[in-house]
Amino acid sequence: GEAVFVASFVGLIGMALLTGMQEKALSVVGVVAGSPTALEAAPYIGWRALTFVPAIISTVGFAAFRGTLDVTTPMKITAFAQLVNVVLDPLLIFGVGSIKAMGVAGAAIATSASEVTSAALYVSAMLDKKLITVKSMFRVPSFKQIGNLMVGGAAVQLRSIA
Repeated sequence: GEAVFVASFVGLIGMALLTGMQEKALSVVGVVAGSPTALEAAPYIGWRALTFVPAIISTVGFAAFRGTLDVTTPMKITAFAQLVNVVLDPLLIFGVGSIKAMGVAGAAIATSASEVTSAALYVSAMLDKKLITVKSMFRVPSFKQIGNLMVGGAAVQLRSIA
């Protein structure tokens, strides 16, 4: 549960930094300020910044289930979240009926909806399996626990990159 708290805290910092420093973040990946690419990328990065918290919570959920040797639950959650993205992408990018075409921003919204879905499913599954409690998600961990969470989280991230 404390990992969810830390993930939320780190996600809020990431969200604030990315929201406040969009141009800088885009320049890191080679996008020139004021260019046509920058004009398209700005709404995307703005929407995606809002889902830093759910994205990190999903990583915590994945790690929690992997730690219990349960790979089926993360697979099901990931498949469903990706299905949400697959369904929403064309609807929001190109529009249909009363839904107007949003282009790149629509892609960001679809991906963000997928991230929120994934985080909600992970939290629900972790609560069901008693891996966390509602109370533990709001408990501030000690510095020692934060250190352990960061080391464990870094290890999971390195394994997922490899």
